[in-house]
Amino acid sequence: MRRKSWLILGILLCLLSLSSVAFGQGYSRNITAEFNDIKIVINNLSLPLRQDIFIHGDEVYVPLRDLAKWLYFSVEYDEANHRIGIDTGSMLKDPAAEFFAGMLLQRDYEIAVLSRALKNRNDSLYKTRRTYASSRDRIYINEGRLERHLDRYLPSYYGIDFHYEVTGHPYDIDLVVYFTNKDFYNWSTARQNNFLNRLKREIEDYDDHLDVYGVIHDDYKDKDVLFFSFENGRVYSQEDAYTKPNRTITSPKPTTLQRNMMAWFHPVTMEIDGNPFNILKEPFFIGEEIYMPLTELADALYWMAEYLPEEGEVRIRDNNFYSREYVAFGNQLLRQRDLEIDRLVADLERTRRLPTPYRSINSTSRMQTYLRDYFDMLEDIEMRISFSHRDGDDYRLTITYPRSSFSDFDGIRKSIIEYWVENMVDAIRELYDPHAEITGSIQSTPSSTNNFTDITFNTNRDRIYFNFRQHGK
Repeated sequence: MRRKSWLILGILLCLLSLSSVAFGQGYSRNITAEFNDIKIVINNLSLPLRQDIFIHGDEVYVPLRDLAKWLYFSVEYDEANHRIGIDTGSMLKDPAAEFFAGMLLQRDYEIAVLSRALKNRNDSLYKTRRTYASSRDRIYINEGRLERHLDRYLPSYYGIDFHYEVTGHPYDIDLVVYFTNKDFYNWSTARQNNFLNRLKREIEDYDDHLDVYGVIHDDYKDKDVLFFSFENGRVYSQEDAYTKPNRTITSPKPTTLQRNMMAWFHPVTMEIDGNPFNILKEPFFIGEEIYMPLTELADALYWMAEYLPEEGEVRIRDNNFYSREYVAFGNQLLRQRDLEIDRLVADLERTRRLPTPYRSINSTSRMQTYLRDYFDMLEDIEMRISFSHRDGDDYRLTITYPRSSFSDFDGIRKSIIEYWVENMVDAIRELYDPHAEITGSIQSTPSSTNNFTDITFNTNRDRIYFNFRQHGK
């Protein structure tokens, strides 16, 4: 009996030692990855990687060894110590060069944030234009006839041939002006404006009641070059930071494929030019390839990196190419970025001051239509919104929802409801009456003595006060 006990104990100790070794060496796990035929572009140069980039757990993973073959660094994996080593040729060992790369990265992030804010602002201006075009008379346009008119009377300008595409809408038109001659890029701003004014006159000769929102498009490069609009007798262009027409030219979205793969995980560490770098998201191995989270690699190498799902691209701006030349070109590169930041800030400020036609919303009924179009759903619950004028700058906002959705609505956090109402108030003040003071309520309907909602709110200048008389959370 004692001999059997020792035998069992020996087997258990052996199994424990084997499991300890397995843990130290890593473990395998089946993962699900999304493949979207993602391309990688670094400093506007597309890299033909052999291994696919994929998404796993909301993170983009790039094949590190494959990527290194095309760039300035090498990758070594120390299997004994589970350490990934990236060698940039001591590019980042110079503290001054590393500091310079960090300064460029900081500015690149700021440029990216400002660019997104400007795009969102322009898209918002366009959306409002579309929503409130109904305040004007409906138009009826023969698209083909207008295209033929422009092809006949303005087929070229200063040696550049143009072709036109018209898309009619109930209250305005979109116009695409195509060209293929690269000499267009030699035009001065004055010549561009002269062409736009000539184009405006030709359209007015055809119909002088048209509002036009357009883009000049390089058909050879498949690239939008200049946005413009003709409104209220004026010409606006991209230089005015005006509104972008609702037209995008993108390649078809790649098909998303999901695939299960066996990956090998190690408790690895990483070094950059011999200096430790703390990894927050773990890489893993598939075959001989090391798959690294894009965010981790970007932080380690001072990259400005973003994944653009619509384009199916990972775009990277790598400042390490400039690090070695920071003594000669450092101030110039920083100055270029500072000028770009100043330009974006100025453009944003201009859009805030634009005399847009959307403040010409001249009735509560149109404001109500807007609110119903853009705020009719709250957490998948259909909301009924009524907006009315009481006196002076005082308005009433009455909101109801069907009592059959009471349980779902009662579970919505108060902060979500407050944010939803605040956005409506902002829309009313931005688009209709900047001095509006609003009293409102949210109730379930039909009324009931139990299981009902009763929320009231009112504005006082820049503050909104809520009273959740009957609400669950």
